[in-house]
Amino acid sequence: MNLLKTSFLSGIATIIKILSGLIVNKVISIMIGPSGLAIIGNFQNLLSILTTLGTGAINSGVTKYTAEYYNDHQKRKELIGTAFVVTIVCSLLTGIIFCFVGEEVFHQIFKTSNYDFIIFVLGGTLIFNSVNLLILSILNGYKQIKIYILANIVGSIASLILTTAFTFFFGMVGALLSLVLVPSFVLIFTLYISWKYKVEVNTIFSIAFNKKILKNLLQYSLMAITSILAVSIVQILIRTYLSNKISIDAAGYWQAITKISDIYLMVVTMALSTYYLPRLSEINSNEELRKELIKGYKLIIPIVILASGLIFLLKDFIIDILFSSEFRPMRKLFLYQLVGDNFKILSWLLGYIMLAKSMTKLYIITEIGFGLVYYLLTIIFVHYMGMTGATLSFAISYIIYFLLMIYIFRKILFLKSNQLPID
Repeated sequence: MNLLKTSFLSGIATIIKILSGLIVNKVISIMIGPSGLAIIGNFQNLLSILTTLGTGAINSGVTKYTAEYYNDHQKRKELIGTAFVVTIVCSLLTGIIFCFVGEEVFHQIFKTSNYDFIIFVLGGTLIFNSVNLLILSILNGYKQIKIYILANIVGSIASLILTTAFTFFFGMVGALLSLVLVPSFVLIFTLYISWKYKVEVNTIFSIAFNKKILKNLLQYSLMAITSILAVSIVQILIRTYLSNKISIDAAGYWQAITKISDIYLMVVTMALSTYYLPRLSEINSNEELRKELIKGYKLIIPIVILASGLIFLLKDFIIDILFSSEFRPMRKLFLYQLVGDNFKILSWLLGYIMLAKSMTKLYIITEIGFGLVYYLLTIIFVHYMGMTGATLSFAISYIIYFLLMIYIFRKILFLKSNQLPID
């Protein structure tokens, strides 16, 4: 399946996700306002950290090696069996530990004990979310894009129904609880659709453990854990800084503009994860890599520029549709955020090479470096410019990151060398 077809299918899934997101955001904005959105943002970051730890952070590696071992049944069986053992052990350990320490974590992040019961729901259901993500990674590696995207569509619809209903009836507690429960419902569908279309995921339950494969997967584990910790911790720190320096509503406005970026860039990020990672993993020469990158830039960048331009022109309308009049102060955040989004995608197209080629040390260094630069620039610019400084720091950080990616992969882009950067 080529990039154009993948982008088209991803686009359908993204449209559904956007439509469901419109309704969910509207309900949340009306029911709990900017301050509530800031709290939900912190909870989503915490959920991302726990989910990554619960899966052992191996899912990118599972996708890569499933594609690589596509014609080798024995290796594929050992890969999936090893991944299943890692997922079960990590999800159970993470869930149990979180049940014991979650209360302190919640109090540090949310400054209240109102949501403590969610700790045990999250700890108990983490294993279902982890297994679902493992199966989706296998489907992606098999290039079963239709089933993979269909599962994402079901997740969007389940999120719409549960989040809307729970938020309407139970307020903030309901919104948080729905985020925890959705993946468990999606797992049921993922198992069913895999069985219906006779996709080989039954080997997931085999105990074909292989230490060498485990070592290979752990390279991706380090990269994924670094990435999610860098992103999630930095976002929590930025919201906390905005809340303390300006107000919790300011943190909510920043969360809202971040949410808008996430929504309209979904089609790009989904196409990159479903097409680019398996595709780049298959490529063994820089000439092919260069051609694939050029193809990606020609297709994706015009779409991002057009989308971000339209969003800037329609920002007032978008605020009213997605949120409410309470969020009007966020209109001044759009310009720098959208500039940053463009450089984010420019850099990600190159950055995916590090994932595909297991450049572990390089990936970890650049991710941690980006997180530190982003947070420090945010402190500086917010101090002098107020809330707008948070999005200016986002744009400048990704400009720096893009220039760094160009330097790292200059041999691929310009020198026509067959040697990848040394990790």
